[in-house]
Amino acid sequence: SYYSDSSDEKKVKTKHQRRREDWEQSPVLKATLIRQASIDPETIFGKVPPLNMDEIFEGREHKFRPRSSSADWTGLDALTVDEELEYKVYMGFR
Repeated sequence: SYYSDSSDEKKVKTKHQRRREDWEQSPVLKATLIRQASIDPETIFGKVPPLNMDEIFEGREHKFRPRSSSADWTGLDALTVDEELEYKVYMGFR
């Protein structure tokens, strides 16, 4: 009938309401992820270096244009130590 689910709607429901695997529902996984959420990534990976697009896309035919002053986050526009600490506290990092 006009009001019943079409096959396309059923496919969408099936795709988004798929059966979860046992490991996805594991209480141990959930507890581990919750515990990891408060770990500062910098303690694992170190400080993130400045992004160098030419290095990432090495061999690219065209170079990236120089950034304008509005995209220059060095000097006076750089984050202060206090701002970085405030962010870590806000995120709940240990």
